[in-house]
Amino acid sequence: EFTSCENNIIDVFYGDFVTSFSVNVTRGKPIKIAIKTLPDKTEYLVGDKMDMTGLILEATYLDGSTEWISSGYTVSVTTLNRVGKQIVTVSFENCTATFIVSILENLPTDVSVEKLPDKLIYYVGEKVDTTGLQLRVKYKNSEYKIMSSGYSVCDGSAFDNNFAFTQVGEQYVFVEYTENGESLIAYYTVTVVEEPEGVNII
Repeated sequence: EFTSCENNIIDVFYGDFVTSFSVNVTRGKPIKIAIKTLPDKTEYLVGDKMDMTGLILEATYLDGSTEWISSGYTVSVTTLNRVGKQIVTVSFENCTATFIVSILENLPTDVSVEKLPDKLIYYVGEKVDTTGLQLRVKYKNSEYKIMSSGYSVCDGSAFDNNFAFTQVGEQYVFVEYTENGESLIAYYTVTVVEEPEGVNII
């Protein structure tokens, strides 16, 4: 009976002669696998790639022996494109095991002014003009995009892209950006001056 897979010594006797040789015995393919240790990462954002770092499988063989496996397997999914819970199937030597990961929406986390609008000085009564304004929107995955539309502005009251300045002095213009129900606010300042004589505000 062989008790190990490698370096099994066989002695052959014939009369007064004896010789020995070694053989290696394979256990064959496993009959089942199980998740011994989950991957380090089981929570993802939409669009993330699967990261199997830390995954350890336990393979069981016909003779009852077990082996820990950390490579040589395949997974059923590589890119996570759907929000919610998702079952991941791991395959090794025609055996499978599963675990569950969570996929979250890649929502914006911060917004700031990337480029100020062309117009920063107004007369009292003039309407806000956001031409040239660009926002930098940062997301949970640390990526960002530049937006030149899709936002609303206000002077501190209700958001209205068509409001007029009514007071002299330096004033804040608040910019609201909303995506997938998540609203973020940035701001910039403008200077408002009295209308000079002979100038009609349209």
